[in-house]
Amino acid sequence: MPKDSPPEATLIQLEPSRPAIPQGRERHPTPIDVQLAAAYYPMLVDVARRKQTITYSELVARTKAENPLKEVVQRAIATSAGRRLDVVRMFTTERNLPDLSSLVINGGTRECGRGFTASFDPKTVRAGVFAFDWSNVQTDFNWFVTLETKAAAPKKKIIEADAKVLMHGYYCQHRAELPATIATQRDLIVRLLMAGYPVDEAFEQAVTELQKAPASPQAKVAARRK
Repeated sequence: MPKDSPPEATLIQLEPSRPAIPQGRERHPTPIDVQLAAAYYPMLVDVARRKQTITYSELVARTKAENPLKEVVQRAIATSAGRRLDVVRMFTTERNLPDLSSLVINGGTRECGRGFTASFDPKTVRAGVFAFDWSNVQTDFNWFVTLETKAAAPKKKIIEADAKVLMHGYYCQHRAELPATIATQRDLIVRLLMAGYPVDEAFEQAVTELQKAPASPQAKVAARRK
């Protein structure tokens, strides 16, 4: 079978010694996870060819610049990039390619996030990426998108109290990276969570709504204080 042909099986078998998903992020990817992974993948192949690293924010910004008409890409935020990189790892693992997600680092620590370092040695993994010849690697992710989107688990609805707990936990963990006015989208976030959306996707949609609306004087003051 040609290297770029999709596997006939509907489930991807992963090597036991090379886990695709870091500890704590084992849930099945959503269609949005897969679509964003497909957008990030060619960006990361280019970074690998240059033997460089890139921050989460830079990856999201560069991908938006390259995909101005893709709404799902334009809604993406850096705080949820880790789970989309898990999908990139699933793809490279299936193809026996080095783990490109090791090239994405935190802008402050200049190293991979805790979700990665808890399961992998980033320096060792990056060394494998830099040693690999990426010049002839194709960046076609389409068949994988189709395969994983079909397999995506249905949304599981939750009650309002649980939605508020999820919202608060995510906000506390990512407060520094979120817009100062994100609290104005509280009701929208709760509704999305109750409808079964993953918490990072709910916040992404909330950020998108903020970007659509003109900033109020109070919002501008809050943004300056942040």
